Amino acid sequence: AGDFEAPKGTRITLQATTLEPAETVSVRFGDDAEGQPLAVAQGREISGAFVVTGGGRWRFAVTTPDGDTQVESAPRRIKLEPDRAPEVVLKLPDADLELDDLRDVPVVFEARDDFGLSKVNVVIALAADPDHPEKVAQPAVEGRRYAGDEVIDLSVVQAQPGDRIALFVEAFDSNDVDGPQRGVSTTRYIT
Repeated sequence: AGDFEAPKGTRITLQATTLEPAETVSVRFGDDAEGQPLAVAQGREISGAFVVTGGGRWRFAVTTPDGDTQVESAPRRIKLEPDRAPEVVLKLPDADLELDDLRDVPVVFEARDDFGLSKVNVVIALAADPDHPEKVAQPAVEGRRYAGDEVIDLSVVQAQPGDRIALFVEAFDSNDVDGPQRGVSTTRYIT
């Protein structure tokens, strides 16, 4: 009763009724002696909200109209639900390729995230120059799963005969608290 698990950044809304009349009520986190004040209506109806910033314990502290402060003896638990980076599976090409000429290559992939995706790119670069890739952004990325089926023109990296080209897929989640996390597929090499 009162324990919960939530990802960092979740806004928790509280509504409760005190057992006895209250002048003020606060939520105390860990050993915090002050706590976060809550609204009190009609002497017993309390409401308020807080944002989960980490795991720990919380409890109500009630100050009666007589000035007595009572703090719950049994704390409630907040367990931080981890936000994992997206998982990306490159289905095609399913192995490194050797081509006679730079032609279009089919790329099939799937990206998944525990809370939601914000962006997916097919990335190609000269293996000798991985710091200057070309990214092919995928349209309409939303939700927890995205499946892509793309034909990639390898000439965009200006490869010469004999060059080795790296190809992979990257996906970003929609974490707007700590910033998007990046997941990357297996890299396939094309020569």
